[in-house]
Amino acid sequence: MSEHAEKPDVSLKDKEDVQLKVSSAHAPDKSSELVVSNSDVADSTSSDFVPKESVPSDSVPNKNIPSMPASTNGGNEQKAVTQGLTIDERSSSGLRRHKIIVAACFCASLSLLLLNSFDLKHLIERSATLDKNSKLTFDTPNAELPPDLDYSEQGYRLAVAPELLPVYKSSWKGKLYGFVDRAGKLVIQPQFTQAFDFADGLAPVRVGDEQEGRWGYIDATGKFKVRPKFTFAHRFDHGVAVVRDGKRQALIDKTGEQIVPFDFFGFNFLNTGIVANTSKMRSGILDFSGKWILPPVYTDISEFRPTELTSPPSRVVPGMHEFQMDKNAKFLRIRKNDMYGVATSLGKVVVEPKYEDIISYNNGIVAISVDGKIGFVDDKTGKQLIPPQYDYATPYDSIIAVKKQGKWSFINSRGKPLSGNSFDKVITQPNGDWFSDGLGAVVVKDKVGYVNDKGEFVIKPLFDMATVFKNKRAIVYLANQFLTIDTSGKAIPGFVFGSLRGDYGNRLYVKIPGPLFPFVENSRIKDINRDIKDWIEGKSNFYYSGRSRWEY
Repeated sequence: MSEHAEKPDVSLKDKEDVQLKVSSAHAPDKSSELVVSNSDVADSTSSDFVPKESVPSDSVPNKNIPSMPASTNGGNEQKAVTQGLTIDERSSSGLRRHKIIVAACFCASLSLLLLNSFDLKHLIERSATLDKNSKLTFDTPNAELPPDLDYSEQGYRLAVAPELLPVYKSSWKGKLYGFVDRAGKLVIQPQFTQAFDFADGLAPVRVGDEQEGRWGYIDATGKFKVRPKFTFAHRFDHGVAVVRDGKRQALIDKTGEQIVPFDFFGFNFLNTGIVANTSKMRSGILDFSGKWILPPVYTDISEFRPTELTSPPSRVVPGMHEFQMDKNAKFLRIRKNDMYGVATSLGKVVVEPKYEDIISYNNGIVAISVDGKIGFVDDKTGKQLIPPQYDYATPYDSIIAVKKQGKWSFINSRGKPLSGNSFDKVITQPNGDWFSDGLGAVVVKDKVGYVNDKGEFVIKPLFDMATVFKNKRAIVYLANQFLTIDTSGKAIPGFVFGSLRGDYGNRLYVKIPGPLFPFVENSRIKDINRDIKDWIEGKSNFYYSGRSRWEY
């Protein structure tokens, strides 16, 4: 329709339904009301509209003020609002709503205060440390710090932390580190540009920036016992520490004296000695006084490692295959003139370097590799027990899992096939160990179970992840949590974990679910399961539990 089209004529008779009621000035207790019929709401906007009854000028709204649009329900909402409450009543209603909001905020604040004051977080989960003897030590809460201090990431494991914990103070210039005691009292003022935990009574600290700064060692009073002169300094272990001057490394004692000079490129600490790599690219084993117990005549000294990753990442408790030397390793693989042998961690050579490759060593029997095929030899007699024919084989035992032409099967110690269950993969330790405490972990259709020395299932394949048994215990993942089971497959009470993470020593850091864990942490459980699923499918690196093997 054209905007210049004439408007239809509206007669006064059609507008007689409009009524204006004005309360008398002598009756202040009655509120005024405006009643508009549905049929005439639109007509009231017409320019020739004239009300039937005259209205006093002081009660007519200012026509310059735009009117509110008509309600879709014919004005009933406007009528209800106008007629329902007086101004005083509406004010009272708003005040009540305000009081309710204030009360709700007060209750929420009080609840948070109570949770913080009484430390009710243990109802959700508790942090603990599990040692190699399966002893649980529960963490104590971090002490409150002054507002300008924060705990360094090295000081949060209070169950195993030293007496003094590193803290830092931030400023526009950067962070300065100091130390507090377990009560949160500042013992050593923030003054260092970096600091690590105490060990053997000393802590490595840095003075100066990252490029030009130097590292030294302080005691519990903050005084330097070894002046800062190194480009980097590690924590003490067995009374000695690794220090660096440029790319060269040395060992020092607690007085700062060099046990061995800056003539090394790397050290690996064992519980019985130190594997040292010299600047001449030769390796040997030192004791903790710096004396050679295995002379540096070998081109390489390492742990035994599987020739392939036999444990599928989706079925191993995450972190099992972090390749770092096990401090508790008893046997090491040595290499000389491109031939391999075996030495103990105490420096005794038990198998001279004479094999093309050695895959494992167990019970005096070596698994050798010849032209890429694995067999077994009794090194003492030189007798070949099982000819090299397998693509992969677990260490020699009463039952051996072998892989040939892409298929897995079991053989006994004489090489005879066992009529056990079929399986898809095996679960091993990082050093390749598989059969322990009379059981071996295998994967069948994406689930992990355990077989005996006949290849028969003792614990059916039920678990999403699992570890090898150690001290008659294994950790498995089932129904959104980590369980500790015995050799019969029964869960051990008190050893159920919401998460776990290992260090490079003899401990596991775990979370013990509380009674509120399924309710409060439901969203986190979903996140964990999503992370596990993504990790299994190769979409991400699963980080939830670091190194989780049992290091005995």
